Amino acid sequence: MYGVSTTLGAGGSQSPLLLAELPPDLLAAANSSGGVLGKMISPQNLTIACAAVALAGREGDLLRKVLPWSLGLLLVMCLIVVGQSTLVLDWMLP
Repeated sequence: MYGVSTTLGAGGSQSPLLLAELPPDLLAAANSSGGVLGKMISPQNLTIACAAVALAGREGDLLRKVLPWSLGLLLVMCLIVVGQSTLVLDWMLP
């Protein structure tokens, strides 16, 4: 079993990345973008946002509003990453 790491250079995560035969630049960009998308719906950020606008205790309401946007952006990001891994959008990578 390979180790899980958020860095591409970690020893345990190099072998699966090499087996995927995808550009390391693409994987690093997708990992970074996924982290940003996840931050949008993180409990800590939802709590801070609600506290900042005097809506404490309404984090669930905010999550219900933000979740569809987050899923939509995730779909768009996945389509871009898949496109970049093929000849369709490979020109976007260095």
